[in-house]
Amino acid sequence: MVEGDTLTAMKKNKKASVEDKSCISALIEEIRARSRRFESISFSFVPRKANNTAHILAEEGKYHACSMYWIEEAPERVEREADQDR
Repeated sequence: MVEGDTLTAMKKNKKASVEDKSCISALIEEIRARSRRFESISFSFVPRKANNTAHILAEEGKYHACSMYWIEEAPERVEREADQDR
């Protein structure tokens, strides 16, 4: 299950057979290509207010030049937000 706070992107990914010609078409095509690796996948819109921890995690990733993977713990800012969401 993929949740996102960008309604346009979530709608475009649900319509996998429709060719996208928008300014985000490269991103949509990459998401579709990666989606094919899963047996099943679904896309759902979730308002940012309900998805704030994921938003902060994505923001945190912008501060790093290379890919980062947080397995057992996340940056302190993200963990604080997750605690507040509970």
